[in-house]
Amino acid sequence: MVTLVESTRDGVAGPGEIPIQYEGLAQDLEPGDVVLLDDGRITLTVSKIDGQRVSAAVAQGGALRDRVGVHLPARRVGSRP
Repeated sequence: MVTLVESTRDGVAGPGEIPIQYEGLAQDLEPGDVVLLDDGRITLTVSKIDGQRVSAAVAQGGALRDRVGVHLPARRVGSRP
């Protein structure tokens, strides 16, 4: 289990957390959604959303590099002003 957290430039993620520079990530997801990281090399399934924190089970793991892409295949992302 990992937690995706919206990252700020000066924020530091804790153990088991993955900082994501994606404003509104938690609002664009629902439990059961799939999140693909690093061109689909890492696959997560959302289990719970608590405020701005997204808990997810790792379906396919691996080493995570810095600044990789985040893809939400089942969702249409919201537009932000």
